[in-house]
Amino acid sequence: MFCRCREDTFAEVDRAVKIWAMLGGLGARSNRAAGSVWFRQNAPETFTEFQQSLRGLNLPTAWDIQIAPVSSLEEGRVAASDTVKVERFFGGINPRKSSPIKFKLIELGQVPHLLMFAPSKELWPQALEALRHPLGGGSPKKLSALDWQSVV
Repeated sequence: MFCRCREDTFAEVDRAVKIWAMLGGLGARSNRAAGSVWFRQNAPETFTEFQQSLRGLNLPTAWDIQIAPVSSLEEGRVAASDTVKVERFFGGINPRKSSPIKFKLIELGQVPHLLMFAPSKELWPQALEALRHPLGGGSPKKLSALDWQSVV
């Protein structure tokens, strides 16, 4: 990457781009993994490499990042889209409120994984409970059955 700026500014820009590449996405549906972007080269190949890459970015300690293997990128995308209508976990439509919990699809060594990012460590366990027991009944959501593992 090239930037005509002070070295300390370049370091912050470089860090921000790396965080976006690891956790971010593009577009209006990126919260539900539709806009996932991932490395074409130099991607982490294993969970440990992915974990070390994130730890090297000095992320806020309050953040919660979890990962779960999925059988296909499509399965992960469908699971990320099938949430419950609990605004404090997954946002709302009217009025529009962005979801504080974000999902992204990645591949580690050609194995698809669904990544979950939340701004606090308390949010995801509560959201998982809501996904296991949807308000008004109904079957548990696929997200609640995945084998989630903490990354940081």
